[in-house]
Amino acid sequence: MTISGAIFDLDGTLIDSMGIYDEVGGACLEWLGLNENSELKKLFFTKTTIELSHVFREKYGINKTESEIVDGINDVLFDFYANKIKKKEGILEFLELLKSKNVKMALLTASDRKVVFPCLKRNGLLEYFYEFVFCSEYNTSKHGGDIFLFTMNLLGSRKEETIVFEDALYAIRSARKIGLKTCGIEDEWCSKDKNKIVEYSDFYGKNWAEIKGIFDGFRWET
Repeated sequence: MTISGAIFDLDGTLIDSMGIYDEVGGACLEWLGLNENSELKKLFFTKTTIELSHVFREKYGINKTESEIVDGINDVLFDFYANKIKKKEGILEFLELLKSKNVKMALLTASDRKVVFPCLKRNGLLEYFYEFVFCSEYNTSKHGGDIFLFTMNLLGSRKEETIVFEDALYAIRSARKIGLKTCGIEDEWCSKDKNKIVEYSDFYGKNWAEIKGIFDGFRWET
C-alpha cells in the first residue's frame, strides 16, 4: 500500500478533548449572557468559533462583534488546551510509524490557532506535522470536501495516496465522498454514530494501538 500523505483531525482524534466542550460551552454561554441548555452546548462540538459567532449574533442577538465573540471563546478554551488536555494513548507510536515510512502529515482542525499550538507542543505532537490548516482561517468547515483537497495539495500527495484520520462522522463522510482513504478512531462523544463511521471508514480502530496494529501489517510501498 502506498500512503504519501496523512491528514489528522485534532479534537477527539489526536487529543482527548471532546469531553471538555460541555464545560466550555456552559462557560461561554454564561459569558454571553445566554441560559445554558444542551442544544446550544452541542454547537461547540461541530462549529468553528467564527460559525459560533454568527449563530450568537444572528439568531440570539448578541451585541458583540464577531472578533469579540471569537476572542472570548478562545480565552475560555486556552487554559484547557494549554494546560489540561492530554494526547490520546498510543498516538505518538503511530505517528512515529508514519514518520518512519516518510509519510507527510498535516493537521486539519476546526479549533483555532491560538489554542492548538500550545496543546500540540505540550503533548509532544507538534514536530510530526508538515502543514497546519485551521478551518476558521478559510471561513469553511469539514462539512464539505474542499478543505480536505486543499490540505492534500499542501502536502503534495495524490488523492489515492492520502488518508484522513477522524473521529467525527460528518468529516469522515466528506473525505470519503471526494475519494480519500479514511480511518475512523473511536471516541465516546461520537459513539451514537459508530455504525455509520465504520461504514464510511476504510479502516477503523477503537484506539491508536489497534490502528497501529492494522498499519503494521501493511506491505508498505514507497
